[in-house]
Amino acid sequence: MIRVAILYERIGDGKIIGRSIEDELKIFKETKANFIFRAFWLWGPCYERCGDAPYQYLYERGKLICRKLSNFSHEKCENPQYLYKLGKDICNLIGYSYSHLQETISKINSEIRDIKICGAIGSEVLPKDYVYDPKTKEVTNYPETWEMALRSFEVGYKFFKGKISMLVCKVSSLGSARLRS
Repeated sequence: MIRVAILYERIGDGKIIGRSIEDELKIFKETKANFIFRAFWLWGPCYERCGDAPYQYLYERGKLICRKLSNFSHEKCENPQYLYKLGKDICNLIGYSYSHLQETISKINSEIRDIKICGAIGSEVLPKDYVYDPKTKEVTNYPETWEMALRSFEVGYKFFKGKISMLVCKVSSLGSARLRS
């Protein structure tokens, strides 16, 4: 039975703000939470381990980080090897892998036995370039990804799917995401 539910997005990723798993455990204990909602919130599937991610994925993550931190003004943001390493380092730092999630869940469960942990994925957003399925290890590339996108007319929206995708991005936390048609 759920007595106290909390919204805590992304357990185990506190390293980027100086928060340890012990700090997170303290929060969960102080709030007497027995249900954590959105504990592993993602916009798409991740990999079993950061080292399993393909070059292109880590390169794109590095490019995104470089763009956000330096607006591409730093000369290193032009170096593909640097961007790949940055993507891999960030993945490891924030624990963006299922193995990291399992390690974090094990630590939480060892201290708070009756806690339920719920992950989430933003299903309204589908990357256009490619989608990776961590279970089957399959990669689906464009144009097949575009075929998977929401067909808005079928669910009652009077927009083409490119328009509905743009609207979802604008109202979600992806508002700064670069849209490509």
